[in-house]
Amino acid sequence: MTDQETFEQVMLRSWSEEAGGVSFALFSSPNCAPCGRVKAALERLENAGVLRHEVSYINVYHAAAAAMKTNVRSVPVLVRFEQGRETGRLTGDQNEPKLLDFINA
Repeated sequence: MTDQETFEQVMLRSWSEEAGGVSFALFSSPNCAPCGRVKAALERLENAGVLRHEVSYINVYHAAAAAMKTNVRSVPVLVRFEQGRETGRLTGDQNEPKLLDFINA
């Protein structure tokens, strides 16, 4: 699956009643240290079973069109979508409590 396909799935999930009409995408780059820290923090939260929603990981180099469409200008950025529209954004290096609050809000 490509990052572009993943982004399309994020959009579809944001319309899904099963997903509560909410989806999340972390736009990042593999050579960005803050991106790696945020991704690792999200994976720890996911493994602990405390996230109420799934997070998709989008490499901005592989999905430039998706990044442009969502006006991603810097990474990392965690974007919340509801019914195909952006409803929230958390930019930069974030700690686990802040990530958890943003996703579970």
